[in-house]
Amino acid sequence: MSPSSPLAFDEQPRGAGLPGATEHIARVLHESGVDVPGSLYDEALALIAAGRLAPATDRLRMLLTLDPRDGEAALLLGKVLATRGLWQEALSQLDLAAAKGAEVPPEVRYEVEAQLRRTVAEQEAGRPRTADAASKELRSLKADAKRLRAENAMLEQQAEDLSRRVKLWSSATALIAGAAAALLLAAMVFRGPGAAPEAAGALAAAAPAANAAGVDAGAEAPSADAALPAGGEPPVAAPAAAPAMEPAGPSADPAPAAVPGAPVAKPVAKPAAAPAAKPAPKPAAKPAAKPAAKPAAAAKAAPGGTHVVAKGDTLGGLAARYYGDAGKAGKIRAANSDKLKGDKSLQVGMKLKIPK
Repeated sequence: MSPSSPLAFDEQPRGAGLPGATEHIARVLHESGVDVPGSLYDEALALIAAGRLAPATDRLRMLLTLDPRDGEAALLLGKVLATRGLWQEALSQLDLAAAKGAEVPPEVRYEVEAQLRRTVAEQEAGRPRTADAASKELRSLKADAKRLRAENAMLEQQAEDLSRRVKLWSSATALIAGAAAALLLAAMVFRGPGAAPEAAGALAAAAPAANAAGVDAGAEAPSADAALPAGGEPPVAAPAAAPAMEPAGPSADPAPAAVPGAPVAKPVAKPAAAPAAKPAPKPAAKPAAKPAAKPAAAAKAAPGGTHVVAKGDTLGGLAARYYGDAGKAGKIRAANSDKLKGDKSLQVGMKLKIPK
C-alpha cells in the first residue's frame, strides 16, 4: 500500500511497548493465580447452552489468543462455527485442533465436510442462474438503449420537420407583408400625385370635428352615413363666386379708351369662396394578410401492406398516416430492422413493411 493511500497506517506508537504482549498478559495472569483460559472456556460453554453462539465465539477466540496451544478450545470453536453455518472456517479450526493434539470425532469432521461440499455445489449450481439473470439484464439494457436511440432519432426528425415548417411560415409571412406593402404603394401611385396632399388636408379638416366629438385619434374615420346632416342630405358645396362686374347701363361710366403704349388694366377678380370641407374619406382598407396554406394532412391509410418511401417521408409521418399516432414509429422500424439497421435513415424508393 502506497504511503499516499487513505488507508495507509501512519499512526504513531503509544509508548515503549514490547512485542509479545499477549504472552506477557497470559504469564502475568498465571503468576497472579488467575486461570483466565479456564474461565473463558467455562463462560463459552455457558453461552452455548444459552444459545448465544456469537458471544461464545468471541470468548473462544480470546482464549486461543491468550493460549494458542489449547486444542480443546479450537475443537469447541470449530463446533460452534459449524453450528452457525460457517463451514469453511469450522473445518480450519478442526484441522488446528487436530494439529494441537486434540482428538476430533470423525463424525464431526464428516458432517462439516459434507455440509461444505453441499454449500459449494449449491454455489456452483446457482452460478449459471446468476449468469443467466445477468445476461437477461444485459439484454434488457441493450434493448432499452436501442429503443432510446430510435426515439431519439424520431425526435430529431420531428425537430427538423418543425424547424422546416417555421422557416416556411416565416418566408410566407415576409412574402405576404411585402405584397401588402406593394399593394399599398401601387394604390398611392395610381391615385395620382395629389392624392397624398388631399388625404392629408381631409384628415386635418376632420381632426377638429373628431376632437370635438370625442373621437379617439386612433379610431376609424366616420362613415359617409355618419357625416350626413340631420336632414339626411349631403351638404352642397357653394359655387365659386363669379368676378364682380359693373352693370352695363346708361349710368355706367364708359370704359376709358385705350391709350396707345399704356398698359391695359386687367379686371380684378374677387377671390372665390373656399369650398366647403368634404367629409374625410375612409382610409383605404389594408388587404388582410392571408395565412399561408398549411400542408394538407395525408389521408390515413390502412396498415398491413408495403409503402414505397417518397421524398419527405419520415417514420413519424408514416406512423401518423397509417396508425394515427406518430409515437408508433418504432413499430415500423422494428418491422424493417433488416433495412433500418442502427441509425440508418429512410431512402427514397425504399420499400417498407407496414405491420397491422
